[in-house]
Amino acid sequence: MEHWDEQFLKVSNNLRAQEQIAAAEEQAVLPEVWEAQVQHGVVEYGGQMIEIEDKELLGGRASIRLPRSMQLIPRGVLQREFSSEGEQDVFTNEDRTVIFGLSLREHHLSWDDMDALKTAMTVTAKELRSDVQLLQEDIIELQSGGMVCCEYALPAGDAMYYLIMFATIWDERAVWGSFHFTVNDLLLWQPLSHALIRSLRFHDPARP
Repeated sequence: MEHWDEQFLKVSNNLRAQEQIAAAEEQAVLPEVWEAQVQHGVVEYGGQMIEIEDKELLGGRASIRLPRSMQLIPRGVLQREFSSEGEQDVFTNEDRTVIFGLSLREHHLSWDDMDALKTAMTVTAKELRSDVQLLQEDIIELQSGGMVCCEYALPAGDAMYYLIMFATIWDERAVWGSFHFTVNDLLLWQPLSHALIRSLRFHDPARP
């Protein structure tokens, strides 16, 4: 059984997350505006200019636009700190308040498996924290096909994190990705993450 202070902390974190989400909705800018800024290469927010550039993924077989300040975690560090099934790339900012990761899974899938991907995504989120809260789920249509996208509030100690997970199918294999940040960064990173996700591109599977 949880102590009263742990219960209070959980309720307090949940309320803080809900307040941040409500504030984000009130200050929402059209998704098309975020996407245009991402493609242009500069995002303006709160008086700061965030430079955006292409980052290679999976050995050049895919790419995504990310803030220039986010750097690839070296393979050796990645293997020690992050567990994943299949090939994986992870980027983070200098103080590690924002983390982006993408992995190419080994098992083969078809577009008929999109609902199964959505279910597996929630199972994966609950493995991180049993009290994770599903806030939103959607299927996004991209040039490369459909993409499942789910958003979660993730309690962790005295903090509350926001997790955006997405999955799609490329070359008959599952591709999983996520953005992970604190609710304090929600106003910027929730809409920005969606715009960045829409910039994800896959290249010829035969490309080295």
